[in-house]
Amino acid sequence: MEYTYHYPSPLGGITLTSDGAAVTGLRFEESCPAAQPELPVFAAAERWLDEYFGGRVPEKTPPIRVTNATPFQRAVWDLLLEIPYGETATYGEIARRLEKRLGVRRMSAQAVGNAVGRNPVALMIPCHRVMGAHGNLTGYGYGADRKLLLLRLEGVATEGFYLPGLSAPELEKALRQAQIKRIAAYEDLMRETTALLQNAPNDARLREGMRALEIYYGSAVWKQDFADDEAGLLPADLKRGVLSEDGLYDLMEEYGQLLREKQ
Repeated sequence: MEYTYHYPSPLGGITLTSDGAAVTGLRFEESCPAAQPELPVFAAAERWLDEYFGGRVPEKTPPIRVTNATPFQRAVWDLLLEIPYGETATYGEIARRLEKRLGVRRMSAQAVGNAVGRNPVALMIPCHRVMGAHGNLTGYGYGADRKLLLLRLEGVATEGFYLPGLSAPELEKALRQAQIKRIAAYEDLMRETTALLQNAPNDARLREGMRALEIYYGSAVWKQDFADDEAGLLPADLKRGVLSEDGLYDLMEEYGQLLREKQ
């Protein structure tokens, strides 16, 4: 039997799946299961994610079990687990490591990329730490913008990283502009939710909303000073993923409506 659990991360909703004993999947998506099962493995995964998005190296990874994978995919994912927190490796570098480990003469970076892209347990099997050559952010199924923020959260020096067709300064400016707007909106929403919780401390929806806000606002992803940035339009290349549809705006809208109903 497969169980699902929803985690409200600063970079959008995360759905965890489990067979009851181990994590079998972790993906960014906005759907939320109707019931949240209370399983030890989900409690462990939640602690891991709280530590990770709090800007800390998680102390203990929950058990992970992946089925329906080829031996080659497993070999690639094993190498992903060896990339330390705060470091990156290129597809080509992983291909060279696989050549030695598997005893083959030639391994293509493209084959590695295909296996990386099929990783079912994002973050815990850190496919976001795999780069294209020369700082290319390509190849992350949840958006290159989200990939950049995850690397920055881990303290990776991201200066010079880029997307094809978009320079590093343009990418940086787009990210910073989006963050400015979100920080201001969340500060307002957090103040309002805190005030309402004082009068309704047992309101489950308000408590869940506050928890999501606290995860967002306390995350090291956003702890930067953007006061001097100029307002501007988001480049069309980045109008996807974390910057436009990551569920944080949906959360704001949902709890904004709840606040209006209670006032």
